[in-house]
This record gives sequence, structure tokens and C-alpha cells, in this order.
Amino acid sequence: MTAAAFHKIERGLLEALEIAQAGDEEIADRLTREQVAQDAIRARIVAQGRDEMSDYTVEVSLRVHIKLRDDAFTDKFMEEYRENFSPFYNLSEHANHLGWLVASERMDEVTKNSGKEQFIEGYGPIGQFVERAEIVSTDTSVAAGEVA
Repeated sequence: MTAAAFHKIERGLLEALEIAQAGDEEIADRLTREQVAQDAIRARIVAQGRDEMSDYTVEVSLRVHIKLRDDAFTDKFMEEYRENFSPFYNLSEHANHLGWLVASERMDEVTKNSGKEQFIEGYGPIGQFVERAEIVSTDTSVAAGEVA
């Protein structure tokens, strides 16, 4: 649709609004300012060759508190874990991995009263390795000027 065609539609919508405001109650009931604005936006979208969808890039940030049971991470466990799962050499790598599991909802939070019995591959019942794994803060924002 060309810009001229868009302006013709917009003028027609505005004329219809004027008719409605002049006293034709039936038209007034059907045709409100909001409807005209929505129709104008739709016409503008069509004129630009876009569909009626908005795209956003949203950044989501979670902070997860992890409290490990250090004594469970024996040398034997660490060696077996490296051989079978991931090359983790220190506890912070396990904490990072477990935090990611919680943040991505692949693992439930572990609190004083719940979550310790869940089976996590590579660890078994996670309560043997984790005292706490809780989301402590969440933040979201739409990235300025970015479209997915």
C-alpha cells in the first residue's frame, strides 16, 4: 500500500468519526476515537508492509544463592563427575552449574523444608550436595532499540 492510499484511508476514517460526532448515535456507538486510532495504526502497519506483531528482546536476570555441602564433593566424586559429566575442577563450577539448573527451572529450589529429595543427574538426591539453592532476586528489562 502506498502512502497516498494510507492517507486516503486515514481521511475516510476521520470523516466517519466526524459523522458519528455530528449526531448519528448508531455510528457513534460503533465508531469511537479508539477504533479510528486502531484502524489508522493497522493501515499504517499495512502501508509499511509489516504484520501486526511486535518483537522485543527482553533481558531476564536471576540471582541464585547456592550453599554447598563441601564434604560431599570428595576427590572420588569430583573425578567421577569429570569423567561422566563435565570437566569441573572446583566447587564454584558446581555452584555455577546448579545455579543455572535452578534459574532455568531444570531443578527446583532447595530450601530448608523442600527440594532436597529431587534427583539430579550426576548428583543423585541433591540434598546430599546442596544445603540451599534459592532465587534471591529477579530483574527484567526490554533492551533499548533491540528487536529479536
